[in-house]
Amino acid sequence: CGTSPPPTATAVTAAEAKTVSSGFRQSLAELMQTVNSAEPHFVRCMKPNTQKVPERFDSKYTYEQMLHSGIFEAVRIRQSGFPMRLFFADLVDRYRLLMPRAQWGQLFGPRAPAASVDRGRALVNALLSKENGLELEDKGLIMGKTKVFGRALAMNALEETRHQKMQTAKKDREDAQSALKRAVESRDIEPLVKAIVEGADESIQSQ
Repeated sequence: CGTSPPPTATAVTAAEAKTVSSGFRQSLAELMQTVNSAEPHFVRCMKPNTQKVPERFDSKYTYEQMLHSGIFEAVRIRQSGFPMRLFFADLVDRYRLLMPRAQWGQLFGPRAPAASVDRGRALVNALLSKENGLELEDKGLIMGKTKVFGRALAMNALEETRHQKMQTAKKDREDAQSALKRAVESRDIEPLVKAIVEGADESIQSQ
């Protein structure tokens, strides 16, 4: 029986090149699969000084890096767009304090919708209503399919109002606790019941 001739140098080189190319494509495909399955964030590094030593910050040098790398321009463009991008569930969790009390049933209780998207839409509609008094800019909040997009001015207004609400709720809770303590010490049932009801009410608002 005959034998096959040994592979020539050209055939071996072609086979090796094909193997290297295939390995590269496979590695690239695996890398892209990993990137697409995650949420990549690009971090721009700034050098604090030209000597590259720790504990030394050169403000002028750092400012020049930020200026010439386009960071300020990127921030300006971001602010002119929609820097706030929250899922409906996250929106409800953070800004539920701003829901008017008369509309609590749309977020809490047995009649509240089960889907977080529906609760989020109800909250956005309440925030945009004139009765709420927030006076958000036109199209300051835009509802998507799964997220709410907010402009910078609308985001600042929501955060400021949320902070004020939390401070007020904290003070009311402390006052209710003080009233409850006085009622317990006085052993009078009527102010005791009133203090318990007010305390529970403030607890619901602060949740």
